[in-house]
Amino acid sequence: MDALSIPLLTAQTMPVLRDIPLPLPLPAVALAAILVLAFLAHILFVDLLLGGSLLTLWAELRGRRDARYLALARAIAATITVNKSLAVVLGVAPLLAINTLYPVFFYPATVLTGRMWISLVPILIAAFLLLYLHKYRWEQLSRRPALRLGVLGLAVALLLLVPLIFLTNVNLMLFPERWGGVRGFWSATLLPNVLPRYLHFVCAALAATGLFLVGWMRRPAYPAAERVPGFTRSELLRLGYRLALVASLAQLALGPLNFFTLPWHGVTWELAGIFTAGLAFALVAMHQIGRELRGPDTGVGRRFWAVVALLSVTVLCMGWGRHAYRENTLAPHRARLLQPAGQPVQPDVSTADRRP
Repeated sequence: MDALSIPLLTAQTMPVLRDIPLPLPLPAVALAAILVLAFLAHILFVDLLLGGSLLTLWAELRGRRDARYLALARAIAATITVNKSLAVVLGVAPLLAINTLYPVFFYPATVLTGRMWISLVPILIAAFLLLYLHKYRWEQLSRRPALRLGVLGLAVALLLLVPLIFLTNVNLMLFPERWGGVRGFWSATLLPNVLPRYLHFVCAALAATGLFLVGWMRRPAYPAAERVPGFTRSELLRLGYRLALVASLAQLALGPLNFFTLPWHGVTWELAGIFTAGLAFALVAMHQIGRELRGPDTGVGRRFWAVVALLSVTVLCMGWGRHAYRENTLAPHRARLLQPAGQPVQPDVSTADRRP
């Protein structure tokens, strides 16, 4: 089954949604601002959790031949559980906001992906326990390196599943016309934009982790020679910058695929302008990273805050653009909510997948 084989419901067969007759606790604009900003704060630490776990796994694999990388893996692993805690705490606000603003759309999507959605709880518990085991039993597990690697590999596999479940669910909520053809979670992953957006997210996690390492290890107070023996501070900073640059270039390749697989009825010129502005700031940031990598060791890291500022604008544009797309896509369905019960539903061609 592919995305096109999941049938569109017609205006006559589409479920007629009814809104919840309760007032919003805050103005819709305020809730939307909370949703976007709180989500961006949450997703930053989710990126650092996932990206840090992937980078630790890579360093530990490479450390089987070069012992320097084992020290690097341990240094990165020390940050993962802290970022995990911040990701969990900061995830409460956007979850509450999306449940408040879009309950009629969000809850049916969770029902349609019910088993996988509810499995998020045991998946996260298991992944977090494995990360703690890997971090706090490093010395004991050093006598069995294959077991330690297996513990981390299983944690990474579980963490990679979590964003796929979330992205599938929030994508599904946008398309009530597709609900009738969804047969569980795995069929929902085949809807347009899920897999390209997932790959784009994984690249973003690696890019954010690379920049985090630069910011963390460039501090004069960070004892690089003690924590990561065998590497100079400039080598560590270049490693982080290279990861950020390569992952950002991968995002550039995936970006058009991500954009053009969006169901077209939610795309506007305004939305394209928002994404283009974010892309422009990202290109400038990558240029600055390139200058850092080409410069002398004594100067590497000097443009770090400029890069962070530029990419922060990119992230704001992407968050704003995603919210604008969500509003555009759900607008015709919200109009249906206002129709009196029993009134015939008029066909709405705007909900069909079509190109301008």
